[in-house]
Amino acid sequence: MGLLSTITDKVKGWFAAAPKPAEQAVPVSSVLPQLPVAAPQTLPKNQQELLVWAEANPLKLDALIAKNPQAQLIKDAIANNTSSSNLEHSSFDSKQFSSPRIQFVDDSGAGSMPRIIELKMDNGMKVLLVPDDTASKVHLSSVYSVGSNQDPIPGTAHALEHIAGGGAASSSFKKGEMTDLYEYHGAKAESDYNAGTCGDFTFYWASLDPSLLELMMKVESERMDQLDLNDIDDVLKREKSLINSEIDMINDRTGHLIANAMKDLTIPNSIANNNVIGTKESVASIDKQKLQDFYQYYKDPSNLTLVVSGKIGSPQRLEHLLLNYFANKEKPAQVKPKPIDILKRPSQSPPAKDREQTILKAGDSKALALAYRGPNYTEKDCFVMSFILEALSKRGPKSRLVKKLTEAKKINIGLDCSPLPSKGDSLNLIIVHVDKIVDLDELKA
Repeated sequence: MGLLSTITDKVKGWFAAAPKPAEQAVPVSSVLPQLPVAAPQTLPKNQQELLVWAEANPLKLDALIAKNPQAQLIKDAIANNTSSSNLEHSSFDSKQFSSPRIQFVDDSGAGSMPRIIELKMDNGMKVLLVPDDTASKVHLSSVYSVGSNQDPIPGTAHALEHIAGGGAASSSFKKGEMTDLYEYHGAKAESDYNAGTCGDFTFYWASLDPSLLELMMKVESERMDQLDLNDIDDVLKREKSLINSEIDMINDRTGHLIANAMKDLTIPNSIANNNVIGTKESVASIDKQKLQDFYQYYKDPSNLTLVVSGKIGSPQRLEHLLLNYFANKEKPAQVKPKPIDILKRPSQSPPAKDREQTILKAGDSKALALAYRGPNYTEKDCFVMSFILEALSKRGPKSRLVKKLTEAKKINIGLDCSPLPSKGDSLNLIIVHVDKIVDLDELKA
């Protein structure tokens, strides 16, 4: 399990839980024993014991590396005959936080890779720390537990992400200055900073030199509740044009068309079947007032999880930054609660039988897709299923499933397996890509 996956999974677990659908997915935990090599359930905590264990269990170590690339360090240490002390990623002492405004929640990852420390501020804001003294950069993410599922008009959350991502001015920054400052220090869009929106949350992140952590904290603090959304006519016009280009680009992708079609067939009336980016018509109707209304969700500290990872510095410095930039955040008196009927509404039309749809699109290949209901964010099997789908499709033509299908059908295929999870209705999607001369009816058989 990669570092980003670990953090994301931890954050998702904090989001409001939706009730399980009436029609339960089959638990997949029982599938794991069928895998030829299972990752170990527990590891020795002592670093020297870990090296001894790794040398004695090479197959299990390889399985662990497949699940968590950081475990490659163990293998490298064995190969280079280095000291086990080199495996100690962090000397960060989470017990050195002294302010009563920051509550220590958990440090259960101590001695493991990655180590995750949970904190909670007295205003309800959550903090995840993933210290790594060997990292060259510090990574800061602001994850808001609101997304397109709360859209009053399709595309509202995504449009606000564009405006808040650096286009709008704030108390200390002029229009566009947030990202301009990052780029002045050598950062590049998408590789060093970016933002994103999905049904359940919206996030902003940057990965920069550790000396810039205070600048990053200041940016995220002002992005949270100090944006000027009155003077954004020019920014809104520009970003709507960019969003329309995104809509054209996404609608031309085969995988996007297939995923939307599968949602329409399997969870037609579910909130999980929403259009995150919106349509050109819905985006055109989004105005400043709608963005200002939606922005109220950001101002509630209990909707924010701050993730700090990499070379995060001393606990004293981090405590100072958290207190200076986030301790004064309070829930606005006028903030609207998240719509309960949206967050907790299960699918109203579970499919009574298998459904099928054909999509016609010009191209040089064909695709056959299968979708079925899967576990949601609130279920432990969500990660298990993600791991199984990744194991099925990764390694390209060397994938076990690709090999089996290729041998059985005597044709060359490509394979994509991916979960489409949410807090409620969730799907697992498998797409088989073949040459256009292949008969899809024969492939189904």
